[in-house]
Amino acid sequence: MLSTNNEMQQALIYNLLSSFFSVLLIIVTKIMVTNGIIVSEIASFFRHVSGLVVVMPFFIKTLEQKPHHFVHKIPQKLMFLRALFFTITTFCWPIVYTHIPLHIAMTIAFLVPFLSNIMLAVFLKEEIPKHVWVVKIIGIVGVVIILEPHVHEFNQYYFLALICVVFWAVATTLNKHIANKKVKLNISLYYLTVYSVILTGILVMLFRVPMPKNMIQPILYLGVISILAQWFTMHAYRHGKGYLVNAMEFIRFLMFLATDIILFGADLTLMVIVGSILIGGSVLYIVKNYR
Repeated sequence: MLSTNNEMQQALIYNLLSSFFSVLLIIVTKIMVTNGIIVSEIASFFRHVSGLVVVMPFFIKTLEQKPHHFVHKIPQKLMFLRALFFTITTFCWPIVYTHIPLHIAMTIAFLVPFLSNIMLAVFLKEEIPKHVWVVKIIGIVGVVIILEPHVHEFNQYYFLALICVVFWAVATTLNKHIANKKVKLNISLYYLTVYSVILTGILVMLFRVPMPKNMIQPILYLGVISILAQWFTMHAYRHGKGYLVNAMEFIRFLMFLATDIILFGADLTLMVIVGSILIGGSVLYIVKNYR
């Protein structure tokens, strides 16, 4: 049995790696969209299809050696629901962050941990300490401070971001639920990838999204990065409480903020600094008082 400190350290390491690859995925996607290599609506399709290409050798190997792992104690409904919410989010999210500033999109995304905590407490009966709720509310105040100057810019892309936030929170909650059921990590990843490919393909056909001329770059880059991000995220939820992993999402926010300033020329305003301090302070308090 892992001690609390070891549990927190492992969750932190996996979350750091997950955050790094998630940020890298969005950077690569945004560059590809900006340079006309792909359109934003097709990004998730290549992410999932290329991810399937990456895991296919391992998928076949497991199927040959241990086929019972694919059916033994597998919560199929949960697997499908997680993939459904995850797919809708990944389909819409590239549209969001290619039309509004990256750090603003990720500020909205920081509502996910708060919503996810509510779902963890209500549906999974995870015991979340009272001080976590207090500091989470402080974090939400930080989000509001960052977003307030942009209220007049509210348009369909901001609304789409809010929809993504809700679906993302549901998907992360299901991630934790599946982890609690001790489903093998590789099997969980296989199901997520396969279901996501099928569902994304349906969305692409429904919306008649145009395919790029060059298929190699999206498949090579998006697939590998996406699989690594998902793999480390699942490990984080396996090694730590859901609310702890959710709190560490602030690491991802800081990475996106730095990326937006360095690569995409975003302004570091006083409101962003104040809001970031509030959000960061709330996260630091949760991590330091983790029991």
